[in-house]
Amino acid sequence: AMLRLTFIVLALCVTAGCATRVPAAGDARRQTPQTGSPDQPFVAFGRCTVTTPTLRLSCRAVVRRLPGGEIRLALLADEGVLLLDLTRTATGTTVHLGQPGLREHAELISRTLFAWMTLPTTNGRWEDDRWVLTSPDGQYWCGGDPLLLRRIAGNGPDLDIGDYRQVHGGLLAHLSRLSSPTLALTLALTPPEPGE
Repeated sequence: AMLRLTFIVLALCVTAGCATRVPAAGDARRQTPQTGSPDQPFVAFGRCTVTTPTLRLSCRAVVRRLPGGEIRLALLADEGVLLLDLTRTATGTTVHLGQPGLREHAELISRTLFAWMTLPTTNGRWEDDRWVLTSPDGQYWCGGDPLLLRRIAGNGPDLDIGDYRQVHGGLLAHLSRLSSPTLALTLALTPPEPGE
């Protein structure tokens, strides 16, 4: 009986874990969740840190949203050498170029790009003052005011999304952070200069 009670408590803690990291919607509850990224194409620059059991890397990053909604990521060494070039679409990841040590983690790295993809529009529900959308990629947790995507959980490592800033008339996430047993990755975009 004690083992069963322990299991139930542990299951509740794991289930509630996502909700506690996403701020409650409060007055934003009546809003429609925003995608958190402009629907039009954009290019953003920043830094990426990647840590694996065999690699520690800090490099430049270029994130580009293409007209069809796919997201392209290029990781470059500070000297300008292309380390990884991939495209994430709704159906998967295409690796155009990948250096050893990064290529085998390309699918996990591409998960960070969900921060800039279009939100699923079906299977949404309110849960503990947070809007949750379910898709094959996992559960999209939206919260805060304005109501924005803050976390993706399930069907892969959890992804934390934040540091939203005004860009081209919309809000753009400037931070996407993923952690798994084999990879820790932070992708931080630099805010664009006025007029960009």
